[in-house]
Amino acid sequence: MTIHELLQQARQRLLKAPGLTPDDQHNADREAQILLAHALDCRRSYLLAYPELEPTDGKQRDFRVLVDKRCHGEPVAYLVGQREFYGLALEVDEAVLIPRPETELLVEQALSLLPENSRVADLGTGSGAIAVALAKLRRGSHIVATDACARALNLARKNAARHRLVNIEFHQGYWLDALPRSLEPLDMIVSNPPYVAAGDRHLSQGDCRFEPAMALTPGGDGICALQHIIAHAPAYLRPAGWLLLEHGYDQPDAVQALFAQGPWDNIQTIRDLAGQPRVSLACHAPGG
Repeated sequence: MTIHELLQQARQRLLKAPGLTPDDQHNADREAQILLAHALDCRRSYLLAYPELEPTDGKQRDFRVLVDKRCHGEPVAYLVGQREFYGLALEVDEAVLIPRPETELLVEQALSLLPENSRVADLGTGSGAIAVALAKLRRGSHIVATDACARALNLARKNAARHRLVNIEFHQGYWLDALPRSLEPLDMIVSNPPYVAAGDRHLSQGDCRFEPAMALTPGGDGICALQHIIAHAPAYLRPAGWLLLEHGYDQPDAVQALFAQGPWDNIQTIRDLAGQPRVSLACHAPGG
């Protein structure tokens, strides 16, 4: 079969796949191209430039295996081992949350507040998406990235090395407890912690079905990780240092209330491109 025929066949299968959501099926053309480009180890533009070419039987089998897995719902990012975030190609696997476009808002807000030569901690770094983006765009700053999962931390180290970043260090452990005791007060702490409530319907839909549960939900109402970070962050921040947190669309009031209980000023919530409240931030009050 030609490249064109393979893509058309895959598109039809993806459009009818019971394991995919309507949003997934809307992207059937793009996903078919991504999977075939991965199977052929080429760029998507190559597929469009040479639709009449016939891949080898082995490559066609590899592609059909990928399409089979995608039809059962497996995330494209895991199938190809990569996801782009903030313009950076990052390696991902089943040990980490797949970086979302909405998390780029957290990076944007951090960059707007970060001068060069800052000290920043990224808590629960996962693939290292946030830490790598900040380190890449603030090369004079020093980033400390933490995660409780050793496998995730190894992947984050790979992504830092992939982009030749030497201004990140990695530590294993839970949240702020993982930070070195010798660390100087930080200028900023950022985190995209698990915040989905246990039993939320989204946990049984789409990519979430295949992602590590501990990266998605802390259990209960989903607030406990956010609460822990907000309560303990002041001990690690310099006066006027910032804490930025991603959270659920239905959690801004709860997060702002947690900030209001502590030594925080300039509490605010930022909406993402879909108009949903996505990131809340606050400044460590001097003397707090």
